[in-house]
Amino acid sequence: MLQCRVAVKQLRKAVVALTEVKVFLREEGRYGKVRITSKDKPEIEPHIIEKWQAVADLVAEALEVPAALIMKSTNTHMEVFVKSASEGNPYPEDGKDELGHGLYCEEVIGKDRPFEMKNASRDEIWKDNPDVSLRMISYYGLPLRWHDGEIFGTICVLDRDPRTHDEQKKRLMMLLRDSLEVDLHNLELIQNLYRMANIDALTGVSSRRRILELLQERSETSDKKPFYLAMVDLVRFKAVNDKEGHKAGDKVLEALGSALKKFIADNGHVGRLGGDEFLALWNMDDQDLEGQKKRLEETIIGEKEIKKHDLEVSIGIAKSEEASGENLLALADKRLLRDKRDQRDK
Repeated sequence: MLQCRVAVKQLRKAVVALTEVKVFLREEGRYGKVRITSKDKPEIEPHIIEKWQAVADLVAEALEVPAALIMKSTNTHMEVFVKSASEGNPYPEDGKDELGHGLYCEEVIGKDRPFEMKNASRDEIWKDNPDVSLRMISYYGLPLRWHDGEIFGTICVLDRDPRTHDEQKKRLMMLLRDSLEVDLHNLELIQNLYRMANIDALTGVSSRRRILELLQERSETSDKKPFYLAMVDLVRFKAVNDKEGHKAGDKVLEALGSALKKFIADNGHVGRLGGDEFLALWNMDDQDLEGQKKRLEETIIGEKEIKKHDLEVSIGIAKSEEASGENLLALADKRLLRDKRDQRDK
């Protein structure tokens, strides 16, 4: 569990530079930075979007406005994610506006707090903001956040008439916003559970259970496209743990996972069976079994962390045409053991 948290934290650090956007805050006449949805966040599922549609329609009806929107922040725009079906809503389903214009929603996400504008047409600061061109002169919006504080976007209401909303209606919007944030948090929890079950926390490759499932699925698929299956482990890996500690050993395992992913690219799957034993399956582009084995070996021992410890690799490789499912796995395992014996006999 700890390793999984560490892996997720490292991934978020890696993508933060790509998900921090610049927004213009009209009230203060300055630019600010906002952390928005990072690439590791889950997609919003259709049943959640359906619920959010009902929320937007309810908000528009309860607050008696022509437009209620759930907006999504991207690297460059504020985009309409869900719009109320209310009569007179001028925003298209694919509507968006570029960040940096001083949008109403930029004020919300830039300060991470509610923002209300009674009549932008009479306000010197706000009279030229893009929504005024749609005659949407009043606005009330709340930030919509992921559980870690990253901004998904906003939930907001707009009207053609000057107005402010009473505290009861604002509380209603806050409660509905909170329910949307619960949806976001639940999606993250489901994603994390999936990762724990299907992703090896240390190396980022598939877990034992998942890679064996993928092998079974590939063996049973109707198109029966041929593929290679390789079992891989490192020679003298235990010595690294014994002499230099498990931290050094973990770096080696990460390097092995990285080398296999590099070799497979988008052409197959890689999983960790346990310890330093990995499984890889990829589409067959030629019949040269020994050639594939040699190229795989060169890729692995060329990895910096593996080369540093002068480690060798044992590989058992088989073609899907030779067997299927468990029998193919057993064949690769048998050849792995033979490769180990041959190395010991050198």
